[in-house]
Amino acid sequence: MEVSAVLITRNEEKNLPRVLKELHWCEEIVVVDSGSTDNTIQIAHQFGARVLHHEFKDFSDQKNFADQNASHNWILALDADEVPSSILATSLREIKDHGTAFNAYQYSRKAFYLGKWINHSGWYPDKKIRFYDRRRVRWTGRVHESITFDGAVGELDGDLLHYTCQSLAEHILTTDQ
Repeated sequence: MEVSAVLITRNEEKNLPRVLKELHWCEEIVVVDSGSTDNTIQIAHQFGARVLHHEFKDFSDQKNFADQNASHNWILALDADEVPSSILATSLREIKDHGTAFNAYQYSRKAFYLGKWINHSGWYPDKKIRFYDRRRVRWTGRVHESITFDGAVGELDGDLLHYTCQSLAEHILTTDQ
C-alpha cells in the first residue's frame, strides 16, 4: 500500500521540520498552505514535499482539498504540530507493509501543553482518526473538524504527539485569532 502524508499549514516554520523528518516512510508528502509569510514553504520543499496553495475557508475544506490532491488513496493526515511517536510510526508502517482489514484507523493523541505532557482531564487519550482510505471518508465541521465514514475503525498502538502552546502568551494569541 502506498501512503500520502497530508498537512495543512500557515506560518508553521517552528513546527514543520519536526513532523516532516518523521514522514520519510511515506511515498508522498503534500503540504496545503493557506498563505504563509514565514519560511514554511521553503522548509516543506527542503523535505521533498509537494506544496499547494489553497485559500482558507475552514479546516474541513483544507483537509478535503489535501486528500483530493494526494496521489495515493491511503492518507496520513497530520497537523504541523503533530508527530507520530516511534510506536505509532511502527504501527502505521506495519499496516502499510502488510495490508489492512479496516478503512480507517484511530489512535490516541497526547498533548504537550505549557512544557508538560497532559495525561488526564479528558486530554488523554484523545482518540483521533488520522489514517484512512480517502475513498471512504470525508472531513466535516468548520473548526473542530472530524471524519465521517461507514464501517468499523481499527485501533493502532502508539500516540500522536501534539505539541500545543508552549506559553500562556502563545495560548492567548491562538484563542484571539
